[in-house]
Formats: sequence, C-alpha cells, structure tokens
Amino acid sequence: MKILLADIVGKDRKFSYLESLDSLLSDFTLKSPVEAVLLARQKSEESYVLSGTVKASVTVGCDRCGKIIPLPVNREFQYVLHIGQQPERNAEYQCNDEDCEALYLNEAAIECEAIVEEQLLLAIPVQRLCDESCKGLCKECGINLNEKKCQCGEFNSNSPFAILKKLQ
Repeated sequence: MKILLADIVGKDRKFSYLESLDSLLSDFTLKSPVEAVLLARQKSEESYVLSGTVKASVTVGCDRCGKIIPLPVNREFQYVLHIGQQPERNAEYQCNDEDCEALYLNEAAIECEAIVEEQLLLAIPVQRLCDESCKGLCKECGINLNEKKCQCGEFNSNSPFAILKKLQ
C-alpha cells in the first residue's frame, strides 16, 4: 500500500494495513497476518509525521534449546518524514534521537510495506529464550538439558584439566 502525502495536507489520515509478509521471514514464522494502524499528519510544508502500531503473532526457536515458542509482537513507532535529500553531515557529526526517527523521501509517497516490515523485524528480540533459566543443549551429545540430564560432562579424560580430578 502506498500513501500519497498530497492526500494528507491539512488533515490527519488514519490507515489500516493487514498483510502477510512472507518475503522477509527467515528465522521466525508468521502465525497471523501483520496488522498495522498508521496515522499520518502534516507537520510543516515539507515534513510529515507517521506514527502507528504493528501487531503480529510469530513463532521463533529458542536460541539455547531450539524449542519453538510463541512471541506476540506489539510495537509502536514514529517517523518524521522529510521530502528531499538528506542534509550533508561532516565526519564529526553526532547523531541524536531525532535523526533516528527521520526518513528522507525522494517522492511524496510512503511505501507502507517497507515500514511495516522494518518495524516487525525491530520488534523481534535478538536473543530469544523459552525461559530465562533455559539450560540449552549438551554440546557433546545434543540432548535437551531442560528435559534430561546427560552423562557427557561428568568426566572427560581428553580435557587438559582431567589431571586435576586425580588430585582430589
């Protein structure tokens, strides 16, 4: 869906977006279509504000044990849209929070799918755990240590520290 900024001049416009975004999915599975509600308003002659929420239900694998876990996504966002080229910055420029929310557009239109995809990806945590106390998998036999205790780690004679066991 494309939003033309010329349609927003002088008023607030609300847009609803419901779509399945299979193209970007790599390490999680979308369980329902992504629902986004976008609110666009004109801030000045050459700038607009786009805010909204993205909601979805996804499943991800635990990073320690591989168990598939549900993950509800509910993310709010805001962008300040500027029509025109991004201003030149010198090498010493320090970015602030407003710079992170700014988008510079070549044309006076917003492609909603790209923004919704970006917000969905940002909402997925970097480390996904089924439980904070997840023990993961045994690095030798691969057994799930949350379900069973393995015998692999008890004594490894090939370890350079195996001699220390004999000193006890």
